[in-house]
Amino acid sequence: MAKFGGAMTALVTPMHEDESVDYEGFRALVKRQLEGGIDGILPLGTTAETPTLTEDEEDEIIKIAFEEVRAFEKATGKKILVTLGAGSNCTRDAVRYCERAKKAGADAALVVTPYYNKPSQEGIFKHFEACAKRIPVSSASAASRASFISPSPLSSSILVSSAVFCASNSPVHSERFLL
Repeated sequence: MAKFGGAMTALVTPMHEDESVDYEGFRALVKRQLEGGIDGILPLGTTAETPTLTEDEEDEIIKIAFEEVRAFEKATGKKILVTLGAGSNCTRDAVRYCERAKKAGADAALVVTPYYNKPSQEGIFKHFEACAKRIPVSSASAASRASFISPSPLSSSILVSSAVFCASNSPVHSERFLL
C-alpha cells in the first residue's frame, strides 16, 4: 500500500458554458497542481460534479489525470498519490468504481457513506468493507445526506490510524483510509 501523507487536492471538473466537460481545462488544472508541489490528487471526488458526468466523461477524466501524473512522475522522480472518487449510495456501483480505480492504477478510492437511503451502522460497515476488499478506501460523509458521519463504531474496526480532516460546508467532513 502507498504511504499517504502531505497535501492532496480534490479537483473540480471544469465545464464549458454548454455543460460539456472542459477536458483541456481539467488537464491544465492537474498540471497546475503538480507544478505547485501537491503530493496527491483526487479526481472525481465529491467536489467534482460526478452526479452530472457520464461514465465516458469520467473515463476521460481518469485518462487525463493519469497521463499528467505519470508524465510528471517520469520527469521529476516524485511519486504522486492518486485517489479516485468511487462514491455511490449503491454498494454494487461503489464496488465497480473501486475496481475501476484499481485497474486505472489509483492508490486509493474515495467512497462516501451511502446517502439518501441512510443504512444502519452495519449496512454502512458492509458498504465500506465490500469496497475496501478491492483497493484502500478513504471515506467521506456529509451529515445532511447520511444517517450519521463515518466512521461509525463498526467501521472503525477496519480503519487505519491516519486521518485527514478538510474544510467543507457540512458540519463534519472527515476522511480515513481503510485497508
